[in-house]
Amino acid sequence: MKRLIRVVVGITFCMVQPLYAMQLTAVGAGGQSGAIFNPSTGFTSSSHSYQYGGGLLLGFKMVPALMTELGLLYLPRGFVQTFTGANPIETTFTTVQFPLLLRYSLVPSFSIGLGMYFSHGFGFVYGVDVTAPGTVNTQNYGASYAADDYGAVLSVALKMSLLPFLGLTVDGRYMTGLVNMSKISGLTTFLNDFQLMAGIQFGR
Repeated sequence: MKRLIRVVVGITFCMVQPLYAMQLTAVGAGGQSGAIFNPSTGFTSSSHSYQYGGGLLLGFKMVPALMTELGLLYLPRGFVQTFTGANPIETTFTTVQFPLLLRYSLVPSFSIGLGMYFSHGFGFVYGVDVTAPGTVNTQNYGASYAADDYGAVLSVALKMSLLPFLGLTVDGRYMTGLVNMSKISGLTTFLNDFQLMAGIQFGR
């Protein structure tokens, strides 16, 4: 009988442990997005575009200090270019992003994460005259820019516990794209982003 009880307790623990080891975080996000162009001809300067969104992060603890984290984020990306003899144009990609990180907690309230991301653009690529926001140009993906991008992501996060299974988190990230987004012959465009997220975390 005691042996049967131990088996039942062991099976129950194995079933409960994955739930105990999970973290779900709902975040709001802001991004400063830009690009690296080569060659940088035809325009006098480029600058960052500021975007806003949000999403969910799901973490699975492997050991107490190490976690795998998968994200689903809606956060547009883009950049601003000032062309020679023309007004600045802000180009925006409406994207959904899937980051996958390995996160290590140096202390319970501070962690760093490193991994990869995949970003998919949907809808249209928007071009807006910064000096006349009502002037909008749309084009399909595949004409001048690709829809899909992937790259590396670095994260630094802080957590403040409110209750044993509830906390607040702030997460700063840098993403660098590895895909040439330009479909124009002879021109390369690589996206890079700074992201800041804040939200509510459920789980330990």
